[in-house]
Amino acid sequence: QYIVLSHEDDKLIIYEKGPPLFIFNFHPSKSFENYKVGTMWKSDHILLLDTDAEELGGHGRLTSAYANRYVPQASPWHDRPNSLSLYLPSRSAMVLLPTENITDEM
Repeated sequence: QYIVLSHEDDKLIIYEKGPPLFIFNFHPSKSFENYKVGTMWKSDHILLLDTDAEELGGHGRLTSAYANRYVPQASPWHDRPNSLSLYLPSRSAMVLLPTENITDEM
C-alpha cells in the first residue's frame, strides 16, 4: 500500500493498494478538473468503480469515463514515475485499474 496523496485543504485521499488506484474526494462542494495524480503504472487505466454513478444515487458526472481510458503520462508526480490528469467530482470516490494488471480471472 502506498499513499500517493493526503491533502487536508482539498479533502483528498489517493492511494495504491496493489495495482488499483483509489481516489476519494471528500470536499463537500469542490470538484477538481485536470487534477494531476501520480501512478506507478504506465498502461492505460480503466474505471472500475465510481460512487457518483446514477445507479448508486450519484449525479453521473463521470459517465463518459466508462467508455474511455485514462492515459498516463511519463511525467513523475507524487514520487510515482507516471501521472494521470483526472476529473474528481466532489463527494465521490473512484477506483482505477491499470490495464497491464487485467487478467482472465477478473
